[in-house]
Amino acid sequence: MDIQRLRTGKEKSLFAISLVVSLLAWIVVVVTVIGIFYALFFGLFMLIAHVLMIAHIKGHGVRLSEKQLPEIYARVISASEKLGLKTTPEVYVMQAGGR
Repeated sequence: MDIQRLRTGKEKSLFAISLVVSLLAWIVVVVTVIGIFYALFFGLFMLIAHVLMIAHIKGHGVRLSEKQLPEIYARVISASEKLGLKTTPEVYVMQAGGR
């Protein structure tokens, strides 16, 4: 049997089309996997930065309460009631060194 009889005239163009589609699919897969990796890395970085910032504030600040700076705390309660907040948020005061 002659091998040329098994091939069609469109074989080369169909191969080129399937090659382009396959390359695009592989590029999408690689970008997606690497994109997911970078997104996870960025998300983890932001989470750690947030935790460190909260730890810094809680470690170096004074939490307002009825016993600590009651005048300012009363203003915070008033503001949270005006804003319609269900609970009063934790508020800390820090020494800013002139900032």
